Amino acid sequence: GGDGGGGEGGGGLGGGGRCGGESVVQFGAQPAAVSPATVTRANCGVGAPRPSPRALAAATRTRHTAVSRGGCTAATACRRGLPAPRLARAATRRAVAPRATPPLACNGGPPPRKELPAALQRVCALLTRYSPLWALSVALVGVSRPSAFCPLSALPVVQRALATLMLAMGLSTTPAELACAVGEVRVLGLNSLCCFGLMPLTALAVGSALKCDAEMLTGVVLLGAVSGGQASNLFALLANGDAALSVVATTTTTLLGVLATPCLAHLLLGGVSIPVDATGVLRSVASLVLVPLLFGVAMGLRLPALVARVAPLCPAVGVLSTLVLVAGGASSSASLLVASDGAWRAHAAAVALPLAGGAVALALAKLARLPERVTRTLTIETMIKSPTLAYVLALRHFSPRAAAVPAAAMVWLAALGAATASMWRRVPLPQTNDAGGDRSF
Repeated sequence: GGDGGGGEGGGGLGGGGRCGGESVVQFGAQPAAVSPATVTRANCGVGAPRPSPRALAAATRTRHTAVSRGGCTAATACRRGLPAPRLARAATRRAVAPRATPPLACNGGPPPRKELPAALQRVCALLTRYSPLWALSVALVGVSRPSAFCPLSALPVVQRALATLMLAMGLSTTPAELACAVGEVRVLGLNSLCCFGLMPLTALAVGSALKCDAEMLTGVVLLGAVSGGQASNLFALLANGDAALSVVATTTTTLLGVLATPCLAHLLLGGVSIPVDATGVLRSVASLVLVPLLFGVAMGLRLPALVARVAPLCPAVGVLSTLVLVAGGASSSASLLVASDGAWRAHAAAVALPLAGGAVALALAKLARLPERVTRTLTIETMIKSPTLAYVLALRHFSPRAAAVPAAAMVWLAALGAATASMWRRVPLPQTNDAGGDRSF
């Protein structure tokens, strides 16, 4: 309160609001009584008396009590000739309505994802929700009519599809999540043990139970001894698992497989020697996996707003890339999946191996009391192998009959992984395991 703009200067400057003697609010000040005569005299209209030097000095000393940044005090407004009502309304708006600030993401994550148009949301939901159906349909068409998807089996197409899949994973992952996943030494060690210990032994047991001959048993063992497949990253994301941990786990087994796969083949297949080009494997991993993955992560750092807009599309893009890989693999191996003798054993082995291995991995994760997201990730990583690598090794070092099981796995692993992810997607995560930053979609 106080006189504020009158010539008497008795009450000093009252603060912001209306200039002159009208009531204003000052931070930490007590309201003072204002006489009607003072209010009548003090106004900012035409012919109003100029404020006294004492009032101007008080305005200078208390400039910080203005209502908003860049605003003017009541005495300054009088000198500028601003109408009191307009100043009061503007000051009130600036005082009541704070400046809007964008919401900050927790744990250094990306900004909140933007909503997609309704039609595009429905398309993405159909692609991700019914991904097992799409995988089986594409595989069926590829096996029955190989010429329809023959262009998709070309190596450049397969490489581009794999790079697109890893780029989508990079856009869905933050550097903080990758750093946290690298620190999960116990989980990564358990995943490597399941990949190169549990799965090869399970492959021997499945082949013996199905009474496979020597050539087909070789294909089953090769499938169990290779590294994890890149499609597991997508399935872990769709299952509300830890996508960053899945990426690191798959990369770890891919690098370890340079030594582990030849040693396991030599040990389990009676002294068979499989030469592996370690330099070529490392070059392929770097160009097809690490480069697009890190590029997507870097885009999230440099262009967070753009990544927030395209991030909801990443699961659907990953599903489309996986369908391209399934179609190319089914069309290139159609003769082995249909016309070969005992093809049903190849299909049965391709289904039984991931189911048995995934069940054991799930039990181990439960015994180790791993969080739910990590449990889902470890189970999917154990189930999903790299059938393309096993198929190439079987054709190059053994026989086409040995390649029948990896060829069947190109179809069935995608369908089984998508079905497992779809099932887990409908099961909500426990609240206690959700604090680490949910990357679900």
